[in-house]
Amino acid sequence: MSLKPTYEELEKRINELSNAECELKLSIKRFNQSEERFRNLIEGSIQGVLIHREHKPLFVNKKWANIHGYSPEEILVMNTVVQLICPKDQNRMINFKEARLQGNDAPVDYEYQGVHKDGSFIWLENRVSVVQWDNQAAIQTTIFDITSRKKAEVEREKLIGELNNALLEVKSLSGIIPICMHCKQIRDDKGYWNQLEEFISKHSGAQFSHALCDACLEKYYPEED
Repeated sequence: MSLKPTYEELEKRINELSNAECELKLSIKRFNQSEERFRNLIEGSIQGVLIHREHKPLFVNKKWANIHGYSPEEILVMNTVVQLICPKDQNRMINFKEARLQGNDAPVDYEYQGVHKDGSFIWLENRVSVVQWDNQAAIQTTIFDITSRKKAEVEREKLIGELNNALLEVKSLSGIIPICMHCKQIRDDKGYWNQLEEFISKHSGAQFSHALCDACLEKYYPEED
């Protein structure tokens, strides 16, 4: 036969439940405050932040959405964010994600091309980590828009290429050039005498167009008017 709890025991149990309820409410309040601080911190970040599971967006801040030309609300209703990755980079990033979730090695920082809402490609610098969201593993990506930097790099490489090509085409004359005082032929470094035009063309890339000055015209062709 079970004994009924005494009044003191019931009162003690009620107090324990009441204290437990207070602790629970306090924990929930602290959690909500932490979540609010987290959201305020992320929303004010200059970095784009996305949390997804199997590419289905779970959380996105305004910066991440705006980099792609969308609002956060438009991103969150998408079934997948794979469409916002340039086709040539999709398989690579999916493989990274699978390896990361399985605990295998995968790059944490890398660059890739994303797709803007207007269809143009944008360059992004990405940092990835595995986080817990609703007690399940999810992927957090933090991005910087580096499109301007990439365009500048392309322009710089183009300019360097043009300068290198120009340098390959440019030849210069320097030092003492031995020239015959009568016929004006020039001796090269192998001891051969070259016509003035040939020597200069060979060492500078310049081309000659022959004509007659007034003095030579009068001297050699006096009959010409």
